[in-house]
Amino acid sequence: MRSTSTVGRTVFVNAVTTWAAYNKWGGGTNVYGDARGTTGPGYAKRSRKASFDRPYDGEGSPFDWYELPMLGIAERMGLPLAYETDTDLDGSAELFRGARSVIFPGHDEYWSAGMRDNTLAIRDAGVNLAFFSSNAAYRHIRLEPSALGKDRVVVVYKDPSEDPMILKDPSQATQQWRLPPDPRPESVLTGVLYECNPVYAPFVVTEPDAWMFRGTGAKAGSKYVGLVGVESDRLMAGVPVPRPIQVVGDSPLTCRGTGTRANAAYYTVPSGAGVFATGTMSWACSVYGNTGCRGRSGEQRVPETSGEFARQVSENVLRAFAAGPAGRTYPARDNYARYVSPPSRMSFAH
Repeated sequence: MRSTSTVGRTVFVNAVTTWAAYNKWGGGTNVYGDARGTTGPGYAKRSRKASFDRPYDGEGSPFDWYELPMLGIAERMGLPLAYETDTDLDGSAELFRGARSVIFPGHDEYWSAGMRDNTLAIRDAGVNLAFFSSNAAYRHIRLEPSALGKDRVVVVYKDPSEDPMILKDPSQATQQWRLPPDPRPESVLTGVLYECNPVYAPFVVTEPDAWMFRGTGAKAGSKYVGLVGVESDRLMAGVPVPRPIQVVGDSPLTCRGTGTRANAAYYTVPSGAGVFATGTMSWACSVYGNTGCRGRSGEQRVPETSGEFARQVSENVLRAFAAGPAGRTYPARDNYARYVSPPSRMSFAH
């Protein structure tokens, strides 16, 4: 049930546009086709539109492993909560004004221009944001009506040359947000940039005195096995990033045979809002430990100690963000120059 007001509340956003994109119900295909990636006959058969007017199959609606764990933490903490969806965020920034924080608890990949613009607007009005996953705001979509009402169809061609909108309004063509004809990388929102999958590596703490690590017992170099998983983000040079930004986790890993890193980061803006991004998709499905986070390489197990760490950090973030503009109490301590690294040469597509 959607909340009618978000004033004074922590708002959880269900990633329904991403659920629809992955959903294969009714034909056995989705916006990825028969195979993931950008090559091969399966990709050419991908859907260019995904409707909400159907049930979900096993891959659609990953609420139970990417969103429910984080929601469970917040509800047990007794925080004042509100509940909305991606389409609500697309439709109105006003609905979210007066909220204390907006939480993107899990895999939230497919974003419309309305979602992006409204999220920036509420951040710049002092509302905290938390991205408890990697790969957020990566794919540019549009929403269209169906016979059942407005905003019932997710449009995502992925190739702007196929999208009729390229001739009418190139800024609304549905490729990755970071690509031409109108590049707007997700790092403007999250502070970090999606890089690669499949990934499975320890989360490495580099700033143990950062406020979100209180009560974890973490020290510089502490490692939490399996917490960087399935997909990862990184702080990259050459893309716009809000400043000051504080990298708090810098985790070496190998993806597709290439050595790289994953970064967790926190930044603050003049409105006082704080923004935290874990840089890893496995965060939410790890918070209870000894669980499996689903990825291309199969189920990835996360030890209980890693889950305890992720749970404590999540509680710290939720509590601080529920108190109001976090940047006023916890201004980010900029360490951009220490952690930024060259742009990736790996394929971003997935």
